[in-house]
Amino acid sequence: AENQKLAEPLIPVIGEDIARRIFSRTWNIREEGLKTLDQEVRLESRSKVLNYSDPGAAFVALFGVVSHTINDKIVQVAQKSMGLLQTLLTKEPRNIGNRNELNAYVDTVVTGLLDRIGDSNIKTRELAEQSFMALVKSPAVTCNYCVAALVKPPPTGQSVKHKTANSTKHILAKLGLLRQIIQDFGINNQNVPYNPVVQYVVDKLENSNPEIRQGAFNIIVDIYALVGEKLKNDLTGVRPQHMEMLQKEFDNISGGGQSYNTGGSGGREPIITTNINPHGGAKKGGNAGPSSNKGGKDTKGAQSNKAPQSGKYNSFSSFFFYCVRIILI
Repeated sequence: AENQKLAEPLIPVIGEDIARRIFSRTWNIREEGLKTLDQEVRLESRSKVLNYSDPGAAFVALFGVVSHTINDKIVQVAQKSMGLLQTLLTKEPRNIGNRNELNAYVDTVVTGLLDRIGDSNIKTRELAEQSFMALVKSPAVTCNYCVAALVKPPPTGQSVKHKTANSTKHILAKLGLLRQIIQDFGINNQNVPYNPVVQYVVDKLENSNPEIRQGAFNIIVDIYALVGEKLKNDLTGVRPQHMEMLQKEFDNISGGGQSYNTGGSGGREPIITTNINPHGGAKKGGNAGPSSNKGGKDTKGAQSNKAPQSGKYNSFSSFFFYCVRIILI
């Protein structure tokens, strides 16, 4: 009865029997209900359990199921919920039903995922990251919304979980997701806004944790490769020693901001092919300059004062007269 109000908008799509499982007090029944839904979502209109007469309404209701289960205290249930989410996003319809209802569900799901990306369980963390990237690529959710959620300052107050706000795992996971998004969508476009992202990353460059600093450092180098000198105007507060390290990396990027795609079409193009590793040192197997042995022949044991061989002994007659000359001498 206490969950009746939450279940009401879902029942027309998932049915009362599945709804009872999803809101059951027994965790393995909740898990079984999510497993059944995952299987039925794959069938879509062929499902005999789900009502797919209105695909948009079905999508919203199933998103509602995820929003009610993704924060489950039982890890198996939460994992099944994220699995359902990923399956659902592969079946996203063009026309969504109640947008306001969907947005409310999305807020809960994204908040839950950003909590799970720092989970102590490796599988849970991986599923959370995969699910978040699936949301990034969802037309209904949008990349822009996900980026805003990533770089949004954590809430403050006694009710906020300390681990979520300040955990190194959470921050590193956010930086990892942000870097992947920038690589896929570029920056300074409708998908990835420039100012909030740069501000977030520059702030993390001054973090006390070396892993976090390194993660932020890598993203700043990536951004410079995309936008070039424009970025330096936003690095005025960076410590001199960090700026010196960044400048070395910038110098290794020839023509920064000219060969990357900043239009957000979803693909990252390489700048140029060089033998310089932008993260320090020469690339393994790379050459510092043009090879003097282009033909690839073995020159081992060659004598520097040896006369050039080209043109000599190019016929039997030349060799014969050369021998006769040696004998006469």
